[in-house]
Amino acid sequence: RKTRNAPAATPRKPTTKFDWLARYNPTPSNPTPLGFENDYSFDEFMLHHDQSLGEGAFAKVILATHIGSGEKVAVKVITKKSIPEEMREYVVKEPGALAGLNHDNIVSLLLVHENADHIYMFLQYMPGGDLHSRLERDGAVEEVNAKEWFRQILAALDFTHQNKFCHRDLKLENLLISGEG
Repeated sequence: RKTRNAPAATPRKPTTKFDWLARYNPTPSNPTPLGFENDYSFDEFMLHHDQSLGEGAFAKVILATHIGSGEKVAVKVITKKSIPEEMREYVVKEPGALAGLNHDNIVSLLLVHENADHIYMFLQYMPGGDLHSRLERDGAVEEVNAKEWFRQILAALDFTHQNKFCHRDLKLENLLISGEG
């Protein structure tokens, strides 16, 4: 993906042909899942619990489809009771932080839904998977590709730091690749 040097206040340009995603304009004003202003309803999506995209210590990521458009999204399903006490503050703040980071090299947050047991974060789907899996599968990459990926990673990190955020779990497994590679 190409990096755009735009200020944080600039709305994200549509990245898909589907209207529902183009309507979304993130805002940093809501720091918690319950306070996040959703433009979409949980019921607008079909969750595919059998299609896992990844798993972490207290969350798993599954595929979902927007019913009206057929657009695929990733859903981070966080199980509340599995979150260690010392991590709860960070988990609750994650949606608000991600909503405020409007950058081409940062995955877009589309919807947050919370019930008694789970927090669901609907995210832009990155069909290229994660960088760790890509390197394991394909081996070494050409230097020109490695340089471009590194440039994009640094651009995203610089943007997060300029906006007073810090990525607390930066590793190859958390670096996602778009369909363009």
